[in-house]
Amino acid sequence: MTMNRATLFTPVQFGAMQLKHRVVMAPLTRSRSIQPDSIPGDLMAEYYAQRATEGGFIISEATNISVTSRGWLGAPGLNGTKLS
Repeated sequence: MTMNRATLFTPVQFGAMQLKHRVVMAPLTRSRSIQPDSIPGDLMAEYYAQRATEGGFIISEATNISVTSRGWLGAPGLNGTKLS
């Protein structure tokens, strides 16, 4: 299936979400977590906010639930986070 420019910038429905265009950003981890605990922070939020568009869709990276579940040093996760 070939998608031309005219089709790319037309609305599309994903379940309950109505997108204004079909440009979707895949997850792109850039190791912007807060060290030494690898906690997602303001820098990660800023990264995605800079790429957001009205009516668009961004799939953010996963968040690891433990030190042993992360794929590399600095991968964002909940490890080290104290929950109250």
